[in-house]
Amino acid sequence: MSIWIFGSSVLYVKLTQDTNCFSKVLAEWKQKYEEGQAELEGAQKEARSLSTELFKMKNSYEEALDQLETLKRENKNLQRKSRWP
Repeated sequence: MSIWIFGSSVLYVKLTQDTNCFSKVLAEWKQKYEEGQAELEGAQKEARSLSTELFKMKNSYEEALDQLETLKRENKNLQRKSRWP
């Protein structure tokens, strides 16, 4: 009977150690997951910000192209008028 109790005690200690080890590994992976989530959220926020900035720059570029075309037409019209008095 005492051998059985001793064996059970050894098994209990071993299982407790395994559980503690598993808990530590689980805590490490949970921390890695949370760090990854925080990094992902930061990257998504930055991507949204850059997307907004890109959209604004694209609109500014298109507006500048429109102004350039208008100026070219006006320049061409002024050149025609200056040739014919």
